Amino acid sequence: MTAGAADAPYRNPLDSVSAPTTQWTRNNVGEAFPGVVTPLHYDFVVRAGELGIRGAYAERGAITDAEAAESDVADERVMAVFKGRLAVNVDTMCAFGDRVSETAAAEIEFGLLGYVREDVARHPTTDRHALIAARDPDVRARIEPRALDLYQEVETFWRASTAPDVLADVDGAARRWREAWDHFLEAAIVMTHVTTFAGEGFVALLNACQAAGRPELLARLNGGYGDTHDDEMSAAMWKLARGDLAMEKFLHEYGYQGNRAADLYATVWREDPELLQPLLDALASMDVQDGPEATGRTRVQDRVDAERELLDAVPADARDAAIQAIADARRFTVLREHVKVVSQRSLDVARAAARTMGRSLAERNVLDDPDDVFHLLAEEFVAAEAPDLRDRVAYRKGLAAEYETFDLPVMFVGTPTPIPRADADQEPAGVIQGLGVSPGVVEGVARVVLDPATSEPLEPGEILVCAATDPSWVGHFLVAAALVIDVGGPMSHGAIVARELGVPCVINTVVGTSRLHTGDTVRIDGTAGTVEVLRRG
Repeated sequence: MTAGAADAPYRNPLDSVSAPTTQWTRNNVGEAFPGVVTPLHYDFVVRAGELGIRGAYAERGAITDAEAAESDVADERVMAVFKGRLAVNVDTMCAFGDRVSETAAAEIEFGLLGYVREDVARHPTTDRHALIAARDPDVRARIEPRALDLYQEVETFWRASTAPDVLADVDGAARRWREAWDHFLEAAIVMTHVTTFAGEGFVALLNACQAAGRPELLARLNGGYGDTHDDEMSAAMWKLARGDLAMEKFLHEYGYQGNRAADLYATVWREDPELLQPLLDALASMDVQDGPEATGRTRVQDRVDAERELLDAVPADARDAAIQAIADARRFTVLREHVKVVSQRSLDVARAAARTMGRSLAERNVLDDPDDVFHLLAEEFVAAEAPDLRDRVAYRKGLAAEYETFDLPVMFVGTPTPIPRADADQEPAGVIQGLGVSPGVVEGVARVVLDPATSEPLEPGEILVCAATDPSWVGHFLVAAALVIDVGGPMSHGAIVARELGVPCVINTVVGTSRLHTGDTVRIDGTAGTVEVLRRG
């Protein structure tokens, strides 16, 4: 799987080789991991994620226990890393789907790519349908209590493991790392189930809208629930900005968040609360009627109205299915956001444990900097210290620096060809096409934000243009008049939160951050999925 392994002085898990016909996408995973990841991130997130996805399909009966094991061959994996960028193997996921039902592969493909390939041979099989059917009721019945129990367990685990006195405990750091891995793996299994069921609910909702002759209702129906974790965090951030909530209490609940918080290497808010200040300043300048409480009520009412419109329009023989689709979409979409919190809190414990061990290694002059541990693999310093740690770090840092000099396609077949980073200022803008995932038409001034920590702060009423979002961006969604996001799909985090907050959003533009400039006046249509440059800034 690793390119150039025979010539490399140390293992490099961040550069895979693919067969020439395998379809890959960075679309959905690029939302959580938009840039070059570290070797330690691969060791924790990618490997546990791989095992989690396979574990979920094994629990359902779609694959055997033997197939749930991790492979070193990229084309046999669910996920692999190319030049530091994480990608999903569409063909492997569709092969799993082919065993579930005649339509599952197409549903998976639409979720990953945003469309269904017409030139690909399908290989549905009924061999495992009886086993899946036998297990499905139990998996569905148990998934919600399983997810909520895990949420409570990891909430306690995270708070205890990131307390100041525990962060100083070097001797217990390796144990905390292993416990975080176990929780993250379980969260990956649960997340796969919940995402599958949410996707099925989304498709059922789409079918209900089409049966009613009202496909435009879909975006209004799949959001505005008012009770997701991001709804709670946006309300807390609003209070924090206005002095109605103490920073200590905010961090007690949301300190695991931060820009690119799904990246193990990230610096999160509990480590540096000052990262929040530009966003808090922007929120403090906004009118009360633009706050999450007021906008949330409006969005919830719009969703309720859309449900009524759907049930009034759908044929009588399809009404029960529409009611079930509405209930399933809400249940599993909200649950999915809770499981994401479990994943991020588990990861944050691993982050904290790694930094504790890194400080110890630096104090003993084994490493130059505590954060150098992120360029190592867990087997090289968690269980036992490998020789030449400095050399391993230097080698992998050099690779990372090389990977940062170019980009990769969002979708590719076979091993991807790097794309040199070029100045995009001369690129024609015209109309950029993406996916409309949250309705509304807005004209305004664009603000391209590549990194909230280094970019100029977003001003209230501007249109946020970014590569990807994670839960830490919720406050930016409150400030922005509309969103333009490079990667993602209808069930991506950015799309879900945009619908929840009633912010028009076009996602999966691919080129938004390279073709648009801060200061451009643009018009976005969150239903049609278009972004038009009206005037260059």
